[in-house]
Amino acid sequence: MNSSLETYIRDVSRNPDSIDAYLRLGHAFHEMERYADAVSIYNQALAQRLSTGALYHNRGNALLELGRWEEAIASYREALCRMPTFAEGYVTIATALQSLRKPYEAMASCHRALTLDPDCAEAHWNLALALLQVGEFAQGWQEFEWRWKKRGFTTKPRTFLQPLWDGGPLENRTILIYAEQGFGDTFQFARYLPLLAAQGGTVIVECPEPQKTVLAGVPGVYSCVAAGEPLPDFDCQLPVMSLPAVFQTRLETIPLNFPYIFPSLDALSSWNVKFTATDTVRVGLVWAGRKKPDPNRTCPFENFALLSDMPGVTFYSLQLDNEMSASGEARHGFGLVDHTAEIRDFSDTAALIANLDLVLSIDTGVAHLAGALGKETWVLLPYAADWRWMLDRDDSPWYPDMRLFRQEQAGDWQGVMVSLRAALIARVTKFLAERDLRSPALEAAYSDGLSLLQTGRVDEAEKPLVRALLLNRHIPEAFNALGVVCREKGRHREARGFFYSALACDPEYADCHINLGNAFFGEDRLDEAEQAYRKALQLCPVDVRAHQNLGVVLQALGRLSEAEDSFRTALKIDPGYTTARWNLAVLYLMTGNFAEGFQKFEARFSKNEPVPVRHADLPLWDGCSFSGRTLLVHAEQGFGDTFQFMRYLPLVAERCGKVIFECQHESLRDLLTASLRGTAFVYVRGETLPEV
Repeated sequence: MNSSLETYIRDVSRNPDSIDAYLRLGHAFHEMERYADAVSIYNQALAQRLSTGALYHNRGNALLELGRWEEAIASYREALCRMPTFAEGYVTIATALQSLRKPYEAMASCHRALTLDPDCAEAHWNLALALLQVGEFAQGWQEFEWRWKKRGFTTKPRTFLQPLWDGGPLENRTILIYAEQGFGDTFQFARYLPLLAAQGGTVIVECPEPQKTVLAGVPGVYSCVAAGEPLPDFDCQLPVMSLPAVFQTRLETIPLNFPYIFPSLDALSSWNVKFTATDTVRVGLVWAGRKKPDPNRTCPFENFALLSDMPGVTFYSLQLDNEMSASGEARHGFGLVDHTAEIRDFSDTAALIANLDLVLSIDTGVAHLAGALGKETWVLLPYAADWRWMLDRDDSPWYPDMRLFRQEQAGDWQGVMVSLRAALIARVTKFLAERDLRSPALEAAYSDGLSLLQTGRVDEAEKPLVRALLLNRHIPEAFNALGVVCREKGRHREARGFFYSALACDPEYADCHINLGNAFFGEDRLDEAEQAYRKALQLCPVDVRAHQNLGVVLQALGRLSEAEDSFRTALKIDPGYTTARWNLAVLYLMTGNFAEGFQKFEARFSKNEPVPVRHADLPLWDGCSFSGRTLLVHAEQGFGDTFQFMRYLPLVAERCGKVIFECQHESLRDLLTASLRGTAFVYVRGETLPEV
């Protein structure tokens, strides 16, 4: 470009009366983002009385990029005086009017453009943005579909053989929803995915790789495919930002079922342990976005200096773009904690956000992710904000837990910071006062999760428990329950992460120390399991589970006398605690104390995870003479148990008239029949038995 630029400069110097020379040089400066130089060149041409519509229009474009919107409009109007049928001139005026927060005037300009050119995609697009900004969703979504015909649209149109979904029945059909535009757009409109599943559709999502894991966890999503990976078969398809149009969304019908995005359990567990227990309020910060499409969104980090001495607050970086990160000196002076180097994808980002109390963000994908998580989020907006933030509102119809801080003058971030500081001081005070309060929504989420967990529906318990933590990260019971979910899935390391988080909230949470011991035991880390159980007993000396579990660990460590004491202590506290009775039985049998061992071994039918009781309608035989009658003996547990204890059947037959033996599987029938040689009649479980 530099060599071309030099050529264009020489061309203007040699041909000062050439309009094309000025246009080429101005365009070159514009492409290099040297907008002030472009304006200067166009002004130089106009000073030479080379006043053409193209010069005025291009100057307007450069002024628009500089944020000099009133001047841009004046230049565009001069262009239209010379090119009255140039539809795009009215489109660019509309763009400038929207930047001045004048959407209705912008709409009028778009309509004027469409009168000249009904198929002007840029006019339809700008009209859509203005309509949506003022809440005119019905027409706005329809106009929004013109984005695919707009020049330079950020997403390339897809060509599939399968039809676009038009809102028709989805029962027994597979629908592909694919991401478009930025990360934030997909996060915002992922709220519609559960609605597709509710209509009976199998929902496949295609998205950029960094979003794959977190979007796979959206309720109703069957599978998630990274862009570029082979797509599974599907019946119909739709870009994600067309969903509001198909669902005919109005302001009052925006789906608001929060959260609809959840951090994964493994990410949440691994990120929890990165945060130490603290009494401060944790606030996440995002200050910069990508330069395209809107550089005005970025709030330079030095503006946040006004917040640097905030008492009771620890700030955490959520700035994912390394090029826009604050300098080390600035971070140090601000006390900014930065874990972003450990972020692999948005699942990690979601888990980090879940550990925060509040997110402060400019208009970027992280703001939408935090909003989708149901996390309280404050968004810092430029003077000319995006359509989705509406006009002059400090709240968002898209996210009920979001608050908006707007520039009152273009480029004035300091004014925003003054308002932000005052609001943050008040919010921190309220945070600290409400830390232990439990809202009805939190109680409902925790209760739902706990009920599902207690009834064995472990996978279903996960999301309501995570929802409870997203509402308040200071709830130890929710951390503890999520740890149990992980442990039930055999994921003991992740389970420990949640138990540690629960204990950070409440170090004297005895039940959690027991669960931590269980996780250590699952990893065969017996010494640490013992320590956890003993800590639980320090806190609650009469907890029978701690005594019983300690006994199991001591037995595994070969300290049998201590193990027996633990089991006996549990039974002394609760004589009906059959799990301890059964473990004591196993200990006795291991050490040859068969008399007490077999007596207590009957507890296997009522212990935790009991052996299933069969034929409970029949009375148990007590060993007395049973001559002339029929006795049913049935197998239990494994094949090895059957082989070991079938030795007693001939002895049983000596006391009874007839013995029927019910075994576990057909594969045992011939072997058992031959081995018992008529001592007992062999049946397989499930067959109809003779009367006994």
